[in-house]
Amino acid sequence: MFHEYLYQEVTDLRQKLAHLEREMQSQTWFKKLQALMGVIGKIRQSLDLETIFKITATEVRQLLNADRVAVYRFIPESDWNDGEVVSEDVLPQFSPSLGAKVHDHCFGEQFAANYAKGYVQAVSDIYKARLSPCHLRILKRFQIRANLVVPLLQGQHLWGLLCIHSCGQPRDWQEDEIEFAKQVGEHLAVAIYQAELHSQTQRQLAEIASAQQKLRDSEQKYHQILDSIADMVLVKGPESKIVWANQAFRDYYGMTEEELQGIVDAPFSNPDNTLQYIKDDAFVFETGQTLQIAEEPVDMTERKAAEEAVKASEAKYRRLVETSQDMIWSVNAQGRFTFVNAAVRYIYGYEPAEMLDRPFSDFMTPEQSQKDLEVFARLKAGESVFQHESTQIAKDGSIKHLMFNAIALYDDSGNVLGTTGTATD
Repeated sequence: MFHEYLYQEVTDLRQKLAHLEREMQSQTWFKKLQALMGVIGKIRQSLDLETIFKITATEVRQLLNADRVAVYRFIPESDWNDGEVVSEDVLPQFSPSLGAKVHDHCFGEQFAANYAKGYVQAVSDIYKARLSPCHLRILKRFQIRANLVVPLLQGQHLWGLLCIHSCGQPRDWQEDEIEFAKQVGEHLAVAIYQAELHSQTQRQLAEIASAQQKLRDSEQKYHQILDSIADMVLVKGPESKIVWANQAFRDYYGMTEEELQGIVDAPFSNPDNTLQYIKDDAFVFETGQTLQIAEEPVDMTERKAAEEAVKASEAKYRRLVETSQDMIWSVNAQGRFTFVNAAVRYIYGYEPAEMLDRPFSDFMTPEQSQKDLEVFARLKAGESVFQHESTQIAKDGSIKHLMFNAIALYDDSGNVLGTTGTATD
């Protein structure tokens, strides 16, 4: 009877002990799952790579009680032979490895393919693992005694490694620790991909914004130059719709830029020629060729109209400037040429490049120099100058009498950048 009672007590005790062990295992598993989800949540909160790396290294080292955790990135186009430690969290008694560059031809030749398939290395003691001499030499360099390495994969591409180190002594890595590291590595790889994609998108947006600003600056520059020309200039889009008209055109017809925007410019030509006029515009758009048209606009005497239309905005205005028979020029606030068009070849005999960055006073007689410097000062003060006669010196020493029109150039804040204008022989 006593033996039966004792047997029952032992059985009950064993059942209670087994139940307690299952509860403890369940609690341990739940705590590890909580820890894992906590790390993953923190990693996915940021799109900044440095922040993601630091969070990963710090959290994993503390949760696994490791001596060092490092994120290692392979250098592109190195065939996985070269890389760099881009982040780490390490105990103070061990040497830091952050920023260290590593060359290991053994890895690229022998191990990269396996890691790209998801291989995880868990080494309890580097001196008992029969590692290759080159691999062992690198581990010793960083005081590593035990090593747990997880691949960071972008699809099938091996981006880098998550490295967990025991530096002070050997360590037997447990299955749950290995699984924990694998899960962190998978989510870290996804976070890296998203962060790099975000960074690439931001760079592209910045490049687009910069290009758009340069285009606006370029258009503003050529608008100012063409506004100083006495001839009327139109920039047209498809179907002969006006995109922009210079000051001479706006003044002649008494219309603002806003009023001209988008209207078909056929009403400004002879009604009998309207269809041909639009066909001519279509020819320029389709072929990219320059077309000169002699016509008699409504309420106008005979005059020559030169128009240019090409797809790139800056090219549109540059073609207008370069094909002008008048000299078109710009100087900076110090009076040095920053732009001259091709007309200087037959007016001065210089190539445009020969005049750039030279003071405009280099090309005039001493008597004229003082007069033109006074005019330049008036221009910078905001005054416009028209039909100003100036005596210039050509490359061959001959004297040229030119008629100048000029206005000041301003930046977006209203500061004077220099002056621009035209000159005719």
